[in-house]
Amino acid sequence: MLTDKERAELKRDFAAWLALEPFLQDLRRRNCSPRTIREYRKTLINYFLDTSNYSLEVSREELTGWVARMYDRGVQPRSVATRITTLRSFFGWAVRAGLAASSPAEVLPKVKLGRTLPKALTEDEVRRFMETVKVGPASRAERDLAVFTLLYTCGLRVSEAVSLRIEAIDLGGAILQVQGKGNKERTIDLREQDVAMLREQIGNRTEGWLFPGVRDQHLSARVVQQYCREYAKASGIKRRIHPHVFRHSCAVHYLTRGAPITYVQQRLGHSSLATTGGYTQLADAERARITRSIDLAI
Repeated sequence: MLTDKERAELKRDFAAWLALEPFLQDLRRRNCSPRTIREYRKTLINYFLDTSNYSLEVSREELTGWVARMYDRGVQPRSVATRITTLRSFFGWAVRAGLAASSPAEVLPKVKLGRTLPKALTEDEVRRFMETVKVGPASRAERDLAVFTLLYTCGLRVSEAVSLRIEAIDLGGAILQVQGKGNKERTIDLREQDVAMLREQIGNRTEGWLFPGVRDQHLSARVVQQYCREYAKASGIKRRIHPHVFRHSCAVHYLTRGAPITYVQQRLGHSSLATTGGYTQLADAERARITRSIDLAI
């Protein structure tokens, strides 16, 4: 026989599972359609099984991790939004019913739907662009290649790239300290080829702007925008592009090659997972394009 303490602990550990049927009954009382109730039930059961957490005490990390896994599995943003709504409804009901002190689902990101998807370059367009930069004006070709490479491989905003200081670069540790929006700092791991490129760019310098400009200032973002248009035209890219397209391309290409969405979120410095989630649709489209373009043996 269970002791009173063991019974209380068991009830606490399975509180959410036990609350499922009363929650669905509440939906029936509010005249929700049978289809809606079935979807809520299915979503919650899948959530319980996926997280192996049947309690009403859920950490922020558990919930955001659950959302991240949905994106990694290719669940479309609209479906992610629906499932998040289900969890908000369930935990909100638990609070109103006096079963939980607060709703952990309030930390979940709001998925933005119906917005214009960010534009991205194909991998072939990126390669052509970089090859064009390499044979550009000798006085700045090496520097320009470093700028656009960091925009693409590190997913930097143009303002972050041009304002990089040498002191923020650890070539030995292969990491970059970036000051992003709202003065938020993030650490970005560098590839070996990027370390070699930066070592050439830095030379014997130990401090100061990585990309110096005029009058002791760093390189201007407006200048990078101008060069971006020139290189794009010279490389045969028909559409008008801007430096931010390399940040978009970084996200899409990492996701296309199977990188976890949380990795891409950290690399780009997104505060919300929902922002990064918008790129999954582009990654799906890119995977489909690659599939159609490859000729197999049969």
